[in-house]
Amino acid sequence: MAHPVESISSIKLAWAVSWSAFWTGFPFKLIVALLLLAGQVHPWEGAGLVTLLVVSVPIDIWAVGLTARTVFLERLGMEVQGPVGVSLWWQGAVLGALVLGGGYYVVGTTVAVGQKIFPTMDVAIIRSIVTIEKGTYSPAITEEAIRLCNQFQKQVGSVKTDIPYDKVVANVQEVKAREACVVAIATEPGDVTRPAAGLVPFAPVAPFWSDGATKERWLSIPDGTRITQDADGNFEFPPGTVFVKSFSLGGKRLETRLFFRYADGGWAGFTYAFNEPGTDATLVTESRDIDVNGQRWTLLSPAQCLACHTSAAGFSLGLEAAQLDSSLHYPNGRTANQLATLLHVGMVAPGPAVPALPDPQGGAPLEQRARAILHINCSQCHRPGGPALNGDFRFGTPPSQGYCGVSPVVSEMGVPGALLVAPGHPEKSLVLLRMKALDEHRMPPLASHVVDQASVDVLTSWIGSLSSCP
Repeated sequence: MAHPVESISSIKLAWAVSWSAFWTGFPFKLIVALLLLAGQVHPWEGAGLVTLLVVSVPIDIWAVGLTARTVFLERLGMEVQGPVGVSLWWQGAVLGALVLGGGYYVVGTTVAVGQKIFPTMDVAIIRSIVTIEKGTYSPAITEEAIRLCNQFQKQVGSVKTDIPYDKVVANVQEVKAREACVVAIATEPGDVTRPAAGLVPFAPVAPFWSDGATKERWLSIPDGTRITQDADGNFEFPPGTVFVKSFSLGGKRLETRLFFRYADGGWAGFTYAFNEPGTDATLVTESRDIDVNGQRWTLLSPAQCLACHTSAAGFSLGLEAAQLDSSLHYPNGRTANQLATLLHVGMVAPGPAVPALPDPQGGAPLEQRARAILHINCSQCHRPGGPALNGDFRFGTPPSQGYCGVSPVVSEMGVPGALLVAPGHPEKSLVLLRMKALDEHRMPPLASHVVDQASVDVLTSWIGSLSSCP
């Protein structure tokens, strides 16, 4: 039976083919994208985007060829011969490139004209003041940069930070917006070994274990703001707060991490990895491992920062009254109590008196030192409201009420009768077994590949000395 022949314009014909081809190929592209996600590869950036684009080419050629033959046969009564898919695809690709190139030129010209006519045009200011180029450091934070950063966020949205790190959902525009807004950086312009002006050094008395690395830490808050304290001495930081932490291992500078609070209350972290001579650093967008004199070291992606910097713990690690109620030798040559210093200069508002954490390797009683180790390495997740399923490892929580004698929820690690802390039985205490593990049972679970033997020894001695839960 002959097909009726329609009178159809070339534009309508092209639209009929392209529209049908899009929906014919879309399910296959979606399957590819889902497979990439299943393999923990993001299909909208980096290698995932390249893979999706490459795989899309044969899918598009096939879809265009199939739909073109169908449309030509049904609308024009014509049977198309030859590789029509390839022919139409490259013609469409050339046309698309011309259209996109022309659009980019028009937008660029409009912005350039706008800068001349409106010198205070927001887009122009944002691009010139806020944007960070990979591999470089920007000047220290300024009020104007914060204002523009916050305005920029309102235009493009923000990343939600009150959900677990592996559940963070954000489109690439939002991620780029947050990257662009990190304008307080760790070093003086031109010298990556010196902290920027306005950064205040600090050192928690019980530091988080980082595979034996040496760490330097700084803090910055905007002028006219203060850090407040809650009833437990936990700090609440104002928008514009920046934490800076630099890591070195065996004398080799490895990375600098930034943690920034935005006007909407959200937090975001960024890692800058140093080059071999330690003269420059680039933004880490995807987690990767490097070798440091035979030791495995993991560089974290922005999303992974929120695995430990939890909302339940106030997003900070080590910045709390109990951790800073200790002495520090400042760059000006003076030694002073850190908490008293921050109170004196007005960076921290007065708060309740809370017990100071002891040095885990110092001369304090064994139980106090063991509880300090568990506080800094476990309590950011294991506390009320935290992402962990059970246990409260905060220093102020008695072990009998927080974790001692408590059965595990997730796994016994193959040890019958294991408890989080089993009095008198280090071999059945999961906090100790997980700290010694280097497999999937390891705690803390992220970016650690070396056992903290000094802390293991303290916990072994303490648990072994217990006859009941204190």
